[in-house]
Amino acid sequence: MENKIFNINKGWKTYYCKNSECKKWSDSITSEKELKAKNLESIPAEVPGCFVLDMYKANKIPDPFYGDNLIKLQYLETMHLWYVTTFEMEFSESDELLFEGIDTIADIYLDGKHILRTENMFIPHSAKVEGKGKHELVVHITPAVIEAKKYVAPASSNALWYNYQGLYIRKPAFSFGWDILPRVASGGIWKPVYVVRKKEDSINDVFVYTLFTEPDKNRAKIRIYFDITTQDDMIQNYKFRFSGKCKESEFCEEIVPWGNQYGRLAFIIENAQLWWPRGYGEPNLYECKAELIYEGKVVDTYNLNVGLRTVELERTESIKDGEGQFLFKINGVPVFWKGVNWSPLSPFPSENEKKLPFGLNHLWETGSNCVRMWGGGIYEDDSFFDFCDSHGIMVWQDFMMACAVYPQDKTFAEKLEKEVVYEIKRLRKHPSLTLWSGDNECDCTYNTWGGVIRNPNENTITRHLLPDLCRIHDFSRPYLPSSPYISDDCYVNNLGTPEAHLWADRPPYKSDYYSKSDCRFVSEIGYPGAVSLKSAEQFIGKEYLYPLLMENGEANPHWMAHSTETQITDMETPYKYRMKLIVNRVKDYWGYLPDNYNEFSKMSQVVMAEAVKHFIEIFRSENWRTGIIYWNLADGWPISSEAVVDCYGDKKIAYGIMKRAYEPVYAFINEKEDGRYLVISNNSLKEGTVRYTISDVYTEAHIVSGTIDIKANTSTCVGKIEIPDYCDYVKTEWEFDGEKSCSHYIKEISRITMDKYMDLLKTCRETN
Repeated sequence: MENKIFNINKGWKTYYCKNSECKKWSDSITSEKELKAKNLESIPAEVPGCFVLDMYKANKIPDPFYGDNLIKLQYLETMHLWYVTTFEMEFSESDELLFEGIDTIADIYLDGKHILRTENMFIPHSAKVEGKGKHELVVHITPAVIEAKKYVAPASSNALWYNYQGLYIRKPAFSFGWDILPRVASGGIWKPVYVVRKKEDSINDVFVYTLFTEPDKNRAKIRIYFDITTQDDMIQNYKFRFSGKCKESEFCEEIVPWGNQYGRLAFIIENAQLWWPRGYGEPNLYECKAELIYEGKVVDTYNLNVGLRTVELERTESIKDGEGQFLFKINGVPVFWKGVNWSPLSPFPSENEKKLPFGLNHLWETGSNCVRMWGGGIYEDDSFFDFCDSHGIMVWQDFMMACAVYPQDKTFAEKLEKEVVYEIKRLRKHPSLTLWSGDNECDCTYNTWGGVIRNPNENTITRHLLPDLCRIHDFSRPYLPSSPYISDDCYVNNLGTPEAHLWADRPPYKSDYYSKSDCRFVSEIGYPGAVSLKSAEQFIGKEYLYPLLMENGEANPHWMAHSTETQITDMETPYKYRMKLIVNRVKDYWGYLPDNYNEFSKMSQVVMAEAVKHFIEIFRSENWRTGIIYWNLADGWPISSEAVVDCYGDKKIAYGIMKRAYEPVYAFINEKEDGRYLVISNNSLKEGTVRYTISDVYTEAHIVSGTIDIKANTSTCVGKIEIPDYCDYVKTEWEFDGEKSCSHYIKEISRITMDKYMDLLKTCRETN
């Protein structure tokens, strides 16, 4: 493996200048001396970091999170940036300068010499270096919005309103503006910078995949692919050794790597400790070590954790005559997915690493056993996947494309291929990684958006390039062309997809749109709720706090900005709907609007919480349904949205509801056309007897109680429940395998009071 021998993350400063002022000479600057000669302003810079945040820390701009400031700061995206630092070092022949991430278009100069150009924010870039003594490093970042002018997207391409500039620029789609995050299209060095030194004898890569598992026999077979570099031409002088240990299970195998640069090793493991998703067993990990041995001496090592598990996705191409399937199996066992979508934790990607503990803690606390990595964001660091590996959380990974018809040309394909190959090789070692998905909603963009209906199966990127790369570099897990995937059968015959995103215009949450959807698996579904007063006061001016809407029915300027609109205008723009939707849903369900924001936010959060509960119960009530991934976990900036926790860490009411509804064994009252039914959903491999009692909290009326034997990994309809009309605050208590829990049920929001509703939730929490 390469060694990071020198860290270049200190002592940086940034010079900046608008493109209109420097476009004639910007490419000629190679040193700080030349920058000073142009009399450019400079500020201290953090690496990893972001220009916008550095400007705020230098008191050059106001708080970008407050009010409509970020809209007023859009001029920053036209700035050329020159990051400059100096360091002392004597380079060896094998040294390289490694940038783990630059946002985005950059030319790098070392001691006045051009050594590297970068055009992709998602992947690292490196260059050979030489010399000794004091070195000057200059990184010139060209504005992404200016670079985008060099590309003319073909007429066949399509994108969201603000996102055309991102079609060719390999930068997160959200950074050009999205309905969950604001437009921040500036730049920076967003990941660390190192000098790395490569060994003459080294292990470059190790990929371990499971050929089969036999849970009933505690056996598994693995195969190891390895990539090595050797300085001796006599490969017979080398050995490759691979060893691992998990609990009482150990193994150690070695071979002569006759493949020269690469090789394979396969063997059966007895007493195998298998990796299981949360709720289905332990996420066992083997601590493994690969060693390259030369003439009896270990010359390089490569450490990794290995999870023994197989992944299958049983899916049909469509829903036809009421039949269809979208079912994951781990080690041959069907697994019900219940989790959340993961979107960026900040509009500034450099902040993501420090926010990871925040996001991962909430991911675990919600009871999720899976997470979907949304294609409009970024590829997360290995530390994210390490957490999921060790906690049994299955990961659905989109490649980074979203809501667009991307160019079908060689230029775009070559940019994407480098990125995809790198990410596949980096992430394939993680047992938590369960699915590769080509993109987010690009099939939908082909099929229904932009006024032109086209067959998404003509998309050469997701139908040819990406599956080919997955087959070449990672054949150990399934690939889905898009989410949702519109197969040729679906397109030609106008059939439903077994995996779907249920959005529409957020109709009433008990509408047939949700309950009668015939999709087997929903990978996006959500309902909006207002942020708390405590949070809102941190980013909305007092004069704009309430009411949210002006007399003309539009959101006021501060709330419009925090609906992620990129402009304050009377024109019809994409994201104006958000605040109107939230206000209208409060009015629809409660029958009135209060006179203050504090009460409004609570009322809005109750609507959201009941919707979240209802959605989860829809998908847990029937055995033909196989999973729900709620949109979304956490906000990346101040906004009233579908997220169950806001960017300040304040949990909405729906957070606790989700945690309870995601318990392995969950009893609830399910509404159907002919009445109400008690359902007990068991998403575990345990079976046994459940004791249950249904009663009204405030009248103390006993409604029904009993016992029932439940099977593993199934949902059981216990029977029809008659709830008296006067019972408005119903709780269902149950006990299974020595553990007690409780859920609630209300008939209609309009029949309750806020105080009694919150007491009802408190009663359920105390039982749990």
